[in-house]
Amino acid sequence: MQVSKKALIFGVDSFTGSYLKQSFEKQGIKVVGTTFNHKNSSSYCNITNFLECDQFVQSIMPDYVVNLSGISFVPHIDYRQIYDVNFNGAVNILKACEEHIPRCKLLLVSSGQIYASRNDAINESHHLKLSNHYAISKHSMERVAILSSLDVKIARSFNYTGVGQDSKFLIPKIVSHYKDAQRSITLGDIDIYRDFSDVRDVTDAYLSILFSDSNEQIFNVCSNTIHSIADILSFLNQECGYEMNVNQSAEFMRSNIVRSVKGDNSRLKALGWKKNHSFFNTLKWMLDA
Repeated sequence: MQVSKKALIFGVDSFTGSYLKQSFEKQGIKVVGTTFNHKNSSSYCNITNFLECDQFVQSIMPDYVVNLSGISFVPHIDYRQIYDVNFNGAVNILKACEEHIPRCKLLLVSSGQIYASRNDAINESHHLKLSNHYAISKHSMERVAILSSLDVKIARSFNYTGVGQDSKFLIPKIVSHYKDAQRSITLGDIDIYRDFSDVRDVTDAYLSILFSDSNEQIFNVCSNTIHSIADILSFLNQECGYEMNVNQSAEFMRSNIVRSVKGDNSRLKALGWKKNHSFFNTLKWMLDA
């Protein structure tokens, strides 16, 4: 009888966690998840504590491990916590896996934020520019992962969204204003273009990377298309039948902002992955939820 494989998701209570759990289960893989935000839960694991990571890994002995526990909000004010969670937490998970499940496949989630800007699509070989603490924490995690003896894959995720993402992030903030029939919104620069993906496509990409036997270690997770904030507002105006009044505030303006960021997903597509959701369909899904 074939033994069912197991996956351990650190941070299953994150925005991405429930979608990744569903993606694993569609493949017949049993999922065990730890939580990072629910301290009274038996599944709570503070990944900054090595013993807690070690205990979960040793008790579950999974075939696949994914770390979704992290601080992903770039303006997070406590940069010490950014490093503690995004870097030290990932190192603890790596060490626990090395000691107990050296044959496992491990996916660590990094970010497209680590790249320098350029006019054309950014591929995995493009030079880096670590312009904030979040980017530095993710790049540091990558460097340690590359030294590991484990089969580690790294997903450099660009912007993505979907139902359930916290409204402190830009796209959920905009959509929630329309859902609440508000007539005005305060934003920063709306003439910037970003590469947005649907969370469901992102979790499919994570599994494609994790299951891959590719010799490549690092993969961009992106759509290879860009949309401006102004385009998004125009689409939602049309869908909702009224025009949102946009107040552009200096408080939300970033200095030296990059006008356009587009990722190259050729390496990911070579694994057989494909995008199933257009971004405007993603916006409709969020609007109708």
